[in-house]
Amino acid sequence: MSSRLRVGLIGAGRWGKVYIRTLAALGERCRLTHLCTSRPQNATLADHPVAVVSDWRELIRAACDAVVIATPPHLHAEMVEACVEAGKPCIVEKPLCLDVERAERLHRRIQASNTPVLVNHTYLFHPAYLALKQALEEAGEPIRVILSEEGGFGPFRTHTLTVSPVRFSTRYSKGSGEMLEGSPIEFVQGPLPMARVITYFADGLSGGDRSRFGTALACDVVRLLAQCDAAMNGDTASHGSHAIS
Repeated sequence: MSSRLRVGLIGAGRWGKVYIRTLAALGERCRLTHLCTSRPQNATLADHPVAVVSDWRELIRAACDAVVIATPPHLHAEMVEACVEAGKPCIVEKPLCLDVERAERLHRRIQASNTPVLVNHTYLFHPAYLALKQALEEAGEPIRVILSEEGGFGPFRTHTLTVSPVRFSTRYSKGSGEMLEGSPIEFVQGPLPMARVITYFADGLSGGDRSRFGTALACDVVRLLAQCDAAMNGDTASHGSHAIS
Protein backbone atom coordinates (compact mmCIF):
# COMPACT_ATOMS: atom_id res chain seq x y z
CA MET A 1 0.00 0.00 0.00
CA SER A 2 1.33 3.42 -0.93
CA SER A 3 1.98 6.04 1.77
CA ARG A 4 -1.06 7.99 0.55
CA LEU A 5 -4.21 5.87 0.68
CA ARG A 6 -5.84 5.52 -2.73
CA VAL A 7 -9.60 5.57 -2.22
CA GLY A 8 -12.43 4.47 -4.49
CA LEU A 9 -15.85 5.97 -3.72
CA ILE A 10 -19.13 4.30 -4.62
CA GLY A 11 -21.88 6.90 -4.71
CA ALA A 12 -21.67 10.66 -5.20
CA GLY A 13 -25.03 11.70 -3.84
CA ARG A 14 -25.66 13.96 -0.87
CA TRP A 15 -23.36 12.05 1.48
CA GLY A 16 -20.91 10.94 -1.18
CA LYS A 17 -20.18 14.58 -1.92
CA VAL A 18 -19.23 15.02 1.75
CA TYR A 19 -16.67 12.25 1.29
CA ILE A 20 -15.29 13.93 -1.82
CA ARG A 21 -14.80 17.22 0.03
CA THR A 22 -13.32 15.50 3.07
CA LEU A 23 -10.86 13.45 1.02
CA ALA A 24 -9.79 16.62 -0.78
CA ALA A 25 -9.05 18.24 2.59
CA LEU A 26 -6.98 15.20 3.61
CA GLY A 27 -4.93 15.23 0.42
CA GLU A 28 -1.63 14.48 2.14
CA ARG A 29 -3.12 11.35 3.79
CA CYS A 30 -5.68 10.09 1.25
CA ARG A 31 -6.52 10.63 -2.40
CA LEU A 32 -9.72 9.90 -4.26
CA THR A 33 -8.63 7.94 -7.33
CA HIS A 34 -11.82 6.21 -8.50
CA LEU A 35 -15.48 7.18 -8.44
CA CYS A 36 -18.55 5.07 -9.25
CA THR A 37 -21.51 7.28 -10.10
CA SER A 38 -24.38 7.46 -12.56
CA ARG A 39 -23.55 11.14 -13.06
CA PRO A 40 -20.01 11.44 -14.49
CA GLN A 41 -20.09 15.22 -14.01
CA ASN A 42 -19.80 14.63 -10.27
CA ALA A 43 -16.13 13.81 -10.80
CA THR A 44 -15.55 17.53 -11.23
CA LEU A 45 -16.22 17.90 -7.50
CA ALA A 46 -12.73 16.54 -6.92
CA ASP A 47 -9.78 18.93 -7.31
CA HIS A 48 -7.86 16.47 -9.52
CA PRO A 49 -8.58 13.92 -12.27
CA VAL A 50 -10.51 10.87 -11.07
CA ALA A 51 -11.26 7.63 -12.93
CA VAL A 52 -15.05 7.32 -13.30
CA VAL A 53 -16.92 4.04 -13.69
CA SER A 54 -20.64 3.25 -13.74
CA ASP A 55 -20.35 -0.32 -12.39
CA TRP A 56 -19.44 -0.57 -8.69
CA ARG A 57 -17.98 -4.04 -9.22
CA GLU A 58 -15.44 -2.52 -11.61
CA LEU A 59 -14.44 -0.02 -8.96
CA ILE A 60 -13.81 -2.77 -6.38
CA ARG A 61 -11.51 -4.48 -8.91
CA ALA A 62 -9.70 -1.20 -9.66
CA ALA A 63 -6.23 -0.19 -8.45
CA CYS A 64 -7.34 1.51 -5.24
CA ASP A 65 -6.32 0.57 -1.71
CA ALA A 66 -9.73 0.93 -0.09
CA VAL A 67 -13.39 1.54 -0.90
CA VAL A 68 -15.95 3.90 0.60
CA ILE A 69 -19.60 2.84 0.18
CA ALA A 70 -21.94 5.84 0.28
CA THR A 71 -25.03 4.40 -1.38
CA PRO A 72 -28.62 3.83 -0.20
CA PRO A 73 -28.70 1.21 2.60
CA HIS A 74 -30.40 -1.52 0.57
CA LEU A 75 -27.20 -1.76 -1.52
CA HIS A 76 -24.71 -1.88 1.35
CA ALA A 77 -24.63 -5.59 2.12
CA GLU A 78 -23.91 -6.78 -1.42
CA MET A 79 -21.15 -4.21 -1.85
CA VAL A 80 -19.52 -5.03 1.48
CA GLU A 81 -19.65 -8.73 0.63
CA ALA A 82 -17.89 -8.00 -2.67
CA CYS A 83 -15.18 -6.01 -0.86
CA VAL A 84 -14.64 -8.87 1.59
CA GLU A 85 -14.47 -11.35 -1.29
CA ALA A 86 -11.85 -9.18 -3.02
CA GLY A 87 -9.92 -8.54 0.21
CA LYS A 88 -10.51 -4.80 -0.23
CA PRO A 89 -10.77 -2.73 3.01
CA CYS A 90 -13.89 -0.58 3.12
CA ILE A 91 -15.85 2.07 4.95
CA VAL A 92 -19.61 1.61 4.67
CA GLU A 93 -22.25 4.09 5.70
CA LYS A 94 -24.78 3.21 8.36
CA PRO A 95 -26.94 1.25 8.64
CA LEU A 96 -24.95 -1.79 7.59
CA CYS A 97 -28.08 -3.16 5.90
CA LEU A 98 -31.84 -3.34 6.41
CA ASP A 99 -32.31 -6.96 7.46
CA VAL A 100 -31.25 -8.49 10.78
CA GLU A 101 -30.50 -11.97 9.44
CA ARG A 102 -28.40 -10.61 6.60
CA ALA A 103 -26.55 -8.29 8.99
CA GLU A 104 -25.69 -11.23 11.22
CA ARG A 105 -24.55 -13.37 8.28
CA LEU A 106 -22.40 -10.52 7.01
CA HIS A 107 -20.96 -9.97 10.48
CA ARG A 108 -19.91 -13.63 10.72
CA ARG A 109 -18.34 -13.51 7.27
CA ILE A 110 -16.36 -10.37 8.09
CA GLN A 111 -15.19 -11.91 11.37
CA ALA A 112 -13.92 -14.96 9.47
CA SER A 113 -12.03 -12.83 6.96
CA ASN A 114 -8.99 -10.61 7.35
CA THR A 115 -10.61 -7.75 5.47
CA PRO A 116 -10.88 -4.52 7.51
CA VAL A 117 -14.42 -3.07 7.54
CA LEU A 118 -15.41 0.15 9.30
CA VAL A 119 -19.07 1.14 9.58
CA ASN A 120 -19.32 4.91 9.72
CA HIS A 121 -21.15 5.58 12.97
CA THR A 122 -20.02 9.18 12.66
CA TYR A 123 -20.84 10.33 16.17
CA LEU A 124 -18.40 7.87 17.71
CA PHE A 125 -15.78 10.26 16.32
CA HIS A 126 -17.51 13.49 17.35
CA PRO A 127 -15.56 15.49 19.95
CA ALA A 128 -18.77 15.95 21.98
CA TYR A 129 -19.17 12.16 22.22
CA LEU A 130 -15.52 11.73 23.18
CA ALA A 131 -15.89 14.39 25.89
CA LEU A 132 -19.09 12.75 27.16
CA LYS A 133 -17.44 9.32 27.24
CA GLN A 134 -14.58 10.70 29.32
CA ALA A 135 -17.01 12.49 31.67
CA LEU A 136 -18.95 9.27 32.21
CA GLU A 137 -15.75 7.40 33.04
CA GLU A 138 -14.78 10.08 35.55
CA ALA A 139 -18.22 10.58 37.10
CA GLY A 140 -18.44 9.73 40.78
CA GLU A 141 -22.20 9.17 40.78
CA PRO A 142 -24.77 7.41 38.59
CA ILE A 143 -25.89 9.16 35.40
CA ARG A 144 -29.69 9.24 35.20
CA VAL A 145 -30.37 11.10 31.96
CA ILE A 146 -28.25 12.28 29.02
CA LEU A 147 -29.81 15.06 26.94
CA SER A 148 -28.55 15.83 23.46
CA GLU A 149 -29.90 18.18 20.81
CA GLU A 150 -28.03 18.63 17.52
CA GLY A 151 -28.35 19.06 13.81
CA GLY A 152 -31.18 18.62 11.37
CA PHE A 153 -33.06 15.50 10.42
CA GLY A 154 -32.03 15.65 6.76
CA PRO A 155 -34.06 14.08 3.96
CA PHE A 156 -36.48 11.32 4.99
CA ARG A 157 -36.50 8.12 2.97
CA THR A 158 -38.68 5.03 2.97
CA HIS A 159 -36.19 3.14 5.16
CA THR A 160 -36.10 5.78 7.91
CA LEU A 161 -38.28 6.04 10.97
CA THR A 162 -40.20 9.31 10.64
CA VAL A 163 -40.39 11.00 14.03
CA SER A 164 -41.10 14.53 15.15
CA PRO A 165 -38.30 16.61 16.65
CA VAL A 166 -38.41 16.58 20.45
CA ARG A 167 -36.75 19.25 22.56
CA PHE A 168 -35.70 16.98 25.39
CA SER A 169 -34.42 19.79 27.61
CA THR A 170 -37.91 21.34 27.62
CA ARG A 171 -39.56 17.98 28.18
CA TYR A 172 -37.46 17.17 31.23
CA SER A 173 -37.78 20.63 32.73
CA LYS A 174 -41.58 20.33 32.90
CA GLY A 175 -43.40 17.66 34.83
CA SER A 176 -40.46 15.31 35.20
CA GLY A 177 -41.48 14.47 38.75
CA GLU A 178 -38.07 15.36 40.15
CA MET A 179 -35.43 17.99 39.79
CA LEU A 180 -32.57 17.01 37.51
CA GLU A 181 -29.18 18.52 38.14
CA GLY A 182 -27.58 19.40 34.81
CA SER A 183 -23.88 19.19 34.06
CA PRO A 184 -23.09 20.56 30.59
CA ILE A 185 -20.20 18.92 28.76
CA GLU A 186 -17.61 21.23 27.27
CA PHE A 187 -15.41 20.17 24.38
CA VAL A 188 -13.09 21.55 21.73
CA GLN A 189 -14.46 21.11 18.21
CA GLY A 190 -11.18 20.25 16.43
CA PRO A 191 -11.33 18.37 13.11
CA LEU A 192 -14.80 17.58 11.77
CA PRO A 193 -16.08 14.05 12.53
CA MET A 194 -15.85 12.88 8.89
CA ALA A 195 -12.18 13.84 8.74
CA ARG A 196 -11.66 11.92 11.98
CA VAL A 197 -13.41 8.86 10.53
CA ILE A 198 -11.28 8.72 7.39
CA THR A 199 -8.05 9.48 9.25
CA TYR A 200 -8.83 6.74 11.79
CA PHE A 201 -9.53 4.30 8.94
CA ALA A 202 -6.30 5.18 7.13
CA ASP A 203 -4.28 4.95 10.34
CA GLY A 204 -5.85 1.56 11.11
CA LEU A 205 -4.82 0.21 7.73
CA SER A 206 -1.27 1.42 8.44
CA GLY A 207 -1.00 -0.49 11.71
CA GLY A 208 -2.87 1.86 14.06
CA ASP A 209 -5.84 1.26 16.34
CA ARG A 210 -8.65 -0.89 14.90
CA SER A 211 -10.85 -1.21 17.97
CA ARG A 212 -13.75 0.44 16.14
CA PHE A 213 -13.39 -1.71 13.03
CA GLY A 214 -15.84 -4.58 12.59
CA THR A 215 -19.61 -4.88 12.49
CA ALA A 216 -20.75 -5.96 15.98
CA LEU A 217 -22.15 -2.51 16.84
CA ALA A 218 -23.63 -2.21 13.34
CA CYS A 219 -25.58 -5.44 13.90
CA ASP A 220 -26.94 -4.07 17.17
CA VAL A 221 -28.06 -0.94 15.32
CA VAL A 222 -29.87 -3.00 12.66
CA ARG A 223 -31.60 -5.04 15.39
CA LEU A 224 -32.69 -1.88 17.18
CA LEU A 225 -34.01 -0.29 13.98
CA ALA A 226 -35.96 -3.47 13.22
CA GLN A 227 -37.46 -3.53 16.72
CA CYS A 228 -38.47 0.14 16.45
CA ASP A 229 -39.95 -0.44 13.02
CA ALA A 230 -41.91 -3.45 14.25
CA ALA A 231 -43.23 -1.51 17.25
CA MET A 232 -44.31 1.43 15.10
CA ASN A 233 -46.12 -0.97 12.76
CA GLY A 234 -47.78 -2.82 15.63
CA ASP A 235 -45.90 -6.06 14.88
CA THR A 236 -45.46 -7.31 18.45
CA ALA A 237 -44.69 -10.86 17.29
CA SER A 238 -41.60 -9.85 15.34
CA HIS A 239 -38.24 -10.58 16.87
CA GLY A 240 -34.79 -11.01 15.32
CA SER A 241 -35.65 -11.63 11.66
CA HIS A 242 -37.54 -8.43 10.94
CA ALA A 243 -36.62 -6.42 7.86
CA ILE A 244 -36.81 -2.64 8.04
CA SER A 245 -39.55 -1.31 5.79
